[in-house]
Amino acid sequence: MADTSPTHEGLLDERLHRLGAWARGRRSAKVTEWPAKDQTTSVRATVVSLCERGLVIEERHRALGLFPVRRYPEADGTVERELRDRLERVVLHGTNPDDRTSSLIALLDGARLHGTAFPGVPRREVEPRMAAVTAATIASCT
Repeated sequence: MADTSPTHEGLLDERLHRLGAWARGRRSAKVTEWPAKDQTTSVRATVVSLCERGLVIEERHRALGLFPVRRYPEADGTVERELRDRLERVVLHGTNPDDRTSSLIALLDGARLHGTAFPGVPRREVEPRMAAVTAATIASCT
């Protein structure tokens, strides 16, 4: 890892610490091995963090009276609406993104989640702008 400085986000700092410790213990640590190793712990930590922040609510019930089921519905839709509005302003209307928004756009672009981020909008309308934001984000990191 090139930068181990704290992000001041507890969940991310813990994940980075664990990733660094794991990588130091390996001769040829491949980043692609880490997600599979850390999946169970990171998913649970993420759910706990989202519940603590009040973004999702844990609901428990039994399916068919036998199988325990947990759901995590959104507690309040305003967070998602605000995020989608920010993405729309940057990608569809050309406003300049802040660091967090540009990083999210780069992540969405790299994962090819154009349709998920902009349902109903043709990919050819969002892909060029997302690619431009991604390139600018990468350039600003080097």
